[in-house]
Amino acid sequence: AQEVEETMKRIQSHKGVVGTIVVNSE
Repeated sequence: AQEVEETMKRIQSHKGVVGTIVVNSE
């Protein structure tokens, strides 16, 4: 269960990073 939570947090963090890059590139 903990591994899944950590994975979800990592995915959310990656999405946030990708979103920031997309906004900056625009």
